[in-house]
Amino acid sequence: MGDQHTAAHHYLPAGADVAAALHDGDEQALHAVWSTYQRRRLLRAALTGLATSDTTDTDPRPAADHLRVTLTEHAALAEVTSAQALEANRRLIELLTT
Repeated sequence: MGDQHTAAHHYLPAGADVAAALHDGDEQALHAVWSTYQRRRLLRAALTGLATSDTTDTDPRPAADHLRVTLTEHAALAEVTSAQALEANRRLIELLTT
């Protein structure tokens, strides 16, 4: 499973088999599922904020650059559902308590 993690932050990359990470994954894979879900949530919130922000009084280039970077990062991450994230969390807790 380690080869499906992005090296820098241990997120699952786009196209990764999330179900396999949940089924066969070790602690690192389960943490990557949880972290990827949380990162995508954060990025979606940032995208929503950028879409609703008023840049008429400021230079729009920084906002556009931020939007481009955020969209690129979001697209590079695997799609993890809330149910999958909760299952990863449940399995991590199980590993800690057994």
